[in-house]
Amino acid sequence: YTTLTRKGDRYWGLCPFHSEKTASFSVTPEKNVFYCFGCHKGGSALTFLMEMEKLSFREAVELAAKKTGVEIRISESREGDLKRDALLELNERVSRTFSHLLATHEKGETARRYLDARHISPEIRDRFRLGYALPDPEWLYGFLRKKNYSDEFLSRSGLFRNDTRSYFRHRLIFPITNQRGEVVAFGGRALDDYGPKYLNSPETSFFHKGSNLYGIEHALPAIRENGVCHVVEGYTDVLALHASGVTSAVAPLGTALTETQVRLLSRYSNKAVLVFDSDEAGLKATFRAVELLERVGLESEVVELAGKKDPAEIFEKDGSQELKKVIQYSINSFHYLLKKAMTRFDGATPGGKEGVVAFIAPIVENVQSAIRRDAYIDMAADCMGVRLESLRRDLGRHATTGRKRTEEAPAAQSPPVSDELFFLLAVAVAGDAFPGVRREVRLEDLEDQAAKELYIALEECFRHDEDGIEKLAARVSDPEIGRLLFEKVSSDEFTLNREKLVSDGIRAVRQKSLERKKSEVVTKLRAYEKQTADFSVIRDLQLEIMYLDEELKKLRVREHGRDN
Repeated sequence: YTTLTRKGDRYWGLCPFHSEKTASFSVTPEKNVFYCFGCHKGGSALTFLMEMEKLSFREAVELAAKKTGVEIRISESREGDLKRDALLELNERVSRTFSHLLATHEKGETARRYLDARHISPEIRDRFRLGYALPDPEWLYGFLRKKNYSDEFLSRSGLFRNDTRSYFRHRLIFPITNQRGEVVAFGGRALDDYGPKYLNSPETSFFHKGSNLYGIEHALPAIRENGVCHVVEGYTDVLALHASGVTSAVAPLGTALTETQVRLLSRYSNKAVLVFDSDEAGLKATFRAVELLERVGLESEVVELAGKKDPAEIFEKDGSQELKKVIQYSINSFHYLLKKAMTRFDGATPGGKEGVVAFIAPIVENVQSAIRRDAYIDMAADCMGVRLESLRRDLGRHATTGRKRTEEAPAAQSPPVSDELFFLLAVAVAGDAFPGVRREVRLEDLEDQAAKELYIALEECFRHDEDGIEKLAARVSDPEIGRLLFEKVSSDEFTLNREKLVSDGIRAVRQKSLERKKSEVVTKLRAYEKQTADFSVIRDLQLEIMYLDEELKKLRVREHGRDN
């Protein structure tokens, strides 16, 4: 495929995946990985064969075995798959339990009234398997222990906090399913003032917020049939659209739409219709979503909600027919954002026109289709009343990455890596550092979603006694994390001071986590003090603050000791 020359402990050659004149393709035999610093492809020998020959994993294994004269037997199942199936079976059982409580338990009356007020019919409740979590946080754990589930198994289920308390208490429950209809997690809407309004299950080996979409199981038939998906912001928006006959609706899980979610939609649809809230936050979400949709080549349109807050509100106040009518009128996403920019920046003035150009430039830059990009630029020039050549020059000046349509590899720029992810990449490259890290850093100590996904993958490799970057990369769903793993292991970035990088990372993550927890407890304490709550509760919160202060002090002492 290419000719390699040894330089130090690596081999270098021209990349077979793109045309180049200077060798940027690296093979590291010690790690059994390849990585191209030009086009950023990386992986193992099997990944290489899969990419070059367009093979499945099994086919790549068989080809590699044939080339090397090795006889192999491919196992049809793995222990990890069995554990995953057991956890999914548990989620299914818990989902049925929550549904039963919603339908029959006297304490579920609050949840039933909430749904009645929003006109969510019994048929929709059953279709989406809505449920109710009892106020007692210990009830679910006790119920499952009586069903002979072990403490160790339940601790890995993602249903409970560090002890026996359920993540969900007195909440309306929205089971989150994948494309196959498997319950991978739960979302909960608070029915009182305790805790956040919406809460999702913590991330597990098979649930990543940025990779799943609420309603995807029920939306897929319509999406496949029509090639169109409707993307809304929340659980109740999905229910409202499905109840109105628009059964292609899905929603991200409490966060902005991610590139992984967009790529999931692009497998089944040709166009996405965005139905986001009409406020400023909704506009920002629309802008970000259009950027991502254009990046993966998916056409998009926007529904303007004409002063109404969201689809759920239209459904509740005006009924299903009105919502269905509103959804029918969508406009091209670029046209929608261009209109918003013309109003916001006063596109009639020279200074305003410059603001409009700066606003639309990131969208234009991400458009993959040359025809669509030219159409957008023509549209913008007509709307602003400017010469096409002038607009093209200004857009080029605003571009952040550019598009080199030459034979050389694209100069792709990766999103910035968070401190948490950088730390865990160092841990991954170190190879033997994670056992020590997991004793001090827990998943809930992390904020960054990519860092959380990598931590979960490291934990799974640790539990299954798996070594090597290849196996670790296979356990992450975000391709960017996999790319970073192969990039870092193929570079010398973590060669020097690796131990210090890891120890400093542990301290930084722990410190930020403790500071966040302290801030949350202080906020809660102030709220209780204003309400003249039970003194015992206030005292418990004060003790928790003292404990967190002591832990922060220990961290500072340890840091000072290392510096000396």
